[in-house]
Amino acid sequence: MKGIDIEEFTMKLNILRVKSETLKRDYSQDEISKLMKGYGLPCSIAYFSAYVKNNIIVRSERGIYQFPEEPVYKGLVETALRSVRKYKLDSMRKLSSKAALAEEQKQIESCIQYLKDRGYVIYKQV
Repeated sequence: MKGIDIEEFTMKLNILRVKSETLKRDYSQDEISKLMKGYGLPCSIAYFSAYVKNNIIVRSERGIYQFPEEPVYKGLVETALRSVRKYKLDSMRKLSSKAALAEEQKQIESCIQYLKDRGYVIYKQV
């Protein structure tokens, strides 16, 4: 993937997993985010959701997370990162379409105002 080296990402994630395994403890989302950021791994809400969905981070209870006991493989990391990228692209498309609709609405309103200024009576359908 562009921007993120999958192999390096997987290596850092497995190092973090092994270190956490020796501690054998549960983490909150904030604690895991801080740990991952300390290793230079992205961990925004979108990434965190993808990690949980792809079992890179295991949810043991509500609000309690752990790293998996087995190693995390490159394909799994790549799948998670692709899902985040797709989510972000979809979000951008929705925002741009909303902006286009808002711009179109402004243009329509300005046309209506132009006609009203010229003495036309505009009837709006209900």
